[in-house]
Amino acid sequence: MLVAEATRRATEAAIVYRDAGAHELKGKAEPVALWEAVRVVAATGGGQKSEGLEAPFVGRDRELRTVKDLFHAVSETGKAQF
Repeated sequence: MLVAEATRRATEAAIVYRDAGAHELKGKAEPVALWEAVRVVAATGGGQKSEGLEAPFVGRDRELRTVKDLFHAVSETGKAQF
């Protein structure tokens, strides 16, 4: 999802963005700087922000490792993993 600067500023406490460059948009005289939403890292307003998973997965170490590995693979490649 691409958003403009105003939306990025309003939501950056809860969403990680990466610069998507300037794009020509219909109805705009000049190219517009856009940002790509990468992942949600917190609740609205930045509440419950965390750098990692904190909920306990008691007895599920193998499953949690699989989920984390797949998540990172998708975030790096942008392609679905199965």
